[in-house]
Amino acid sequence: MFEDFNIDLEAFIDSLGIMGIGMLGIFIVIAVIMGAMYLLTGIFKDKGDKK
Repeated sequence: MFEDFNIDLEAFIDSLGIMGIGMLGIFIVIAVIMGAMYLLTGIFKDKGDKK
């Protein structure tokens, strides 16, 4: 099954940098969304029921 399995190790190592930048971008987007949610919940606090 794996006798014809060959991997280009140099290409794999080169792609790690690109994958790292992609993961960093994901974490930056998550941090921006979390910051926006904290800011919005701080600005628009729930005042409770107004009757």
